Amino acid sequence: MIHKIFPSRKHALHSWNFVMFRFAMLSLLFMMIAAGCSQVERRDDQYSISQEPQRIVPVEMPPSSDIDIAPSESTLSPKKEPETEFGIRLTRADRYSVNSILEKVLEYGITHVQLGGELITTVDDLILNPEKKAFVEAISRRNQSMGIHTYIWSSELNLEGRTFHFNWTAPLVVARQSAYRSVLQAVPEIDGVVLNFENAFLKPWEAVIPAGLPPFSSRERIRFVIDMVRSVVVDEMGKRLLVYAGTGKEEYATWLTEILENYPEEKITVITHASLQGNEFLDVWHPHFRTVGLHRHLLECDLTASAFGGMRFFNCLTDDLYEIWSQSRLHDVKGMIGLVEGEDFSRLATPLQMNLFSLAKMVFQPDIPPDMIWNESIQRVFGLFPASNEGQSLQALLRNSFFWWRRAGMVKGIPLLSYRGDLPEHADLIQPLKLIDSDALHPGIRFLLDELENPRKQTLIDLAQETLETTTWFNRAIRELEHIASSLNPSDYEWLKQRFEQQRLLANVYYYIKQCYWGFRYWEKNKSEEEALILEAHLQRLQQIGEHLEQQINSTDEIFYAKRIRDFVADIRGHFPRVILGWRDRQWNYLSDIRIKQAGPESVELSWTSEQPSISRVFATTGFPIFEITKSAVETPTLEHRVILDGLKRGARYIFKVQCSTEDGKVTNSGEYLFQTMPAPLL
Repeated sequence: MIHKIFPSRKHALHSWNFVMFRFAMLSLLFMMIAAGCSQVERRDDQYSISQEPQRIVPVEMPPSSDIDIAPSESTLSPKKEPETEFGIRLTRADRYSVNSILEKVLEYGITHVQLGGELITTVDDLILNPEKKAFVEAISRRNQSMGIHTYIWSSELNLEGRTFHFNWTAPLVVARQSAYRSVLQAVPEIDGVVLNFENAFLKPWEAVIPAGLPPFSSRERIRFVIDMVRSVVVDEMGKRLLVYAGTGKEEYATWLTEILENYPEEKITVITHASLQGNEFLDVWHPHFRTVGLHRHLLECDLTASAFGGMRFFNCLTDDLYEIWSQSRLHDVKGMIGLVEGEDFSRLATPLQMNLFSLAKMVFQPDIPPDMIWNESIQRVFGLFPASNEGQSLQALLRNSFFWWRRAGMVKGIPLLSYRGDLPEHADLIQPLKLIDSDALHPGIRFLLDELENPRKQTLIDLAQETLETTTWFNRAIRELEHIASSLNPSDYEWLKQRFEQQRLLANVYYYIKQCYWGFRYWEKNKSEEEALILEAHLQRLQQIGEHLEQQINSTDEIFYAKRIRDFVADIRGHFPRVILGWRDRQWNYLSDIRIKQAGPESVELSWTSEQPSISRVFATTGFPIFEITKSAVETPTLEHRVILDGLKRGARYIFKVQCSTEDGKVTNSGEYLFQTMPAPLL
């Protein structure tokens, strides 16, 4: 699995486990300490919520709020105990966001709500923090009144120490079980626990077993912790236990699937995470979890694409979600979970609402085609008739937005510089670039990673072309949006225009980031004066963009981005002698206007333009990264290029790129594009 360069946000630590370690010799004493914690001083009102249990109420809102708190009628008819589940996971302790999303649960047919992230890291949060407990209790009661289940997330082992006795009579084991028991007794409306190891203080496989005690393998440790929690949550309290299998540790996948092979199927539900990185070339989830035996299996998708900056960027994911849903049906997945990051529908509403609506449609109408989902979304959100020219134009823009954004943020199809929209930090510049540790990679992907670790001049050309295509597309998208402005609600038009302009600006940022990041590494190898001049030019342009962001845009996210740009430029210059002889921009043979046209049921026509006279070829495949189809477009240098690929498979999804070579040997590769051939006719 590809390790993210940028670390995710860490949850605040607390010292509850240190207290448990000292005072948990008896379960009764643990309960007394937990009760004593109820006098913790209130810190703020972010968890404030009405506590009246007999009627449905939202999270407490300001008096001026005009939001209708009555839940809307379900249009997707959720069942109380559905064969197919549809859940959401909330992660932000923001009453406005939570209220906004909970008002939609019936409308989208949501059957359960998971509370994690900032809301709950472990069950102990509800013991130590009375405000969180009240907040969760109110949400659980509200959900219960609508027939919707509530599950809380809990990380284990929740211990600050490094030592743990994997023994049922050990004081810490008794204390951990008492924590679950006390929380589920205090808030009986909670319907279950999602157990995960990803954010635990002490992961079971890292625990130190005291000398003289029998050793425990990693597999046995995980099984012990699952049984420790299950015996209270399931056997004693009659609740549901779900185990999250989304940890980034590759060995954990093997350990967990081995455990599940002989684990009682009725005891736990498994949650795996689909990789919605926008990378079609990697499996949507770990191959170990394609089958989990007889256990009920749910699949989680990130509806805000937080790995790509979340709601900072415009991510309409219907087609990607459909691809994941189609694959999940082949592996007997029993339901889907949407990770919504707690975003407020009333703020950056459109992408998240469309993604949630799309996933709900797929879950409850499994055979609905994605085109029909898009048509309903366009009419539902923007009020445009789907078959009209304006409806079709807007649909095309929205369908392509995420593809083009990931082209800007990703590097040669790999998400290296795009995690949460962040930029490289100081440590990423001064340390060797270590992108991935797994040896089980496809040779083609390994070749790409090796190239990025040791960039060539051709690498810089390819990265420039890749990002230029994105900027060009956003320019075109803004022009097309202007053509349908009169058919849109003015507020919708202004919002969409603002979003696309922001994407274009960020695409420019990433263009210069890539050129500076890999250009600096290339300059380190050859110390060429020309490369130094070009690198200086890119640094100056990037610095100008940062100054523009700081002066013209008041958004908190963008000011944060401006500071990161300044820091990035300063870090490069700290290791690079500034050139004072002048600067020049690099001239590439840019490829543009790349078009795909269906020429028949088994053929497509591809066309594009090169900036300099070139000969050209097309590479295509159904199994990236090996391109098994190669076809020449022209054998004599020209600016306009055209080729027809025929003999293709019906209904197959193809990846292609084009390549142009000038007479002086300058080679330019486009980014990778997607198209799907016509499906075979139904008999």
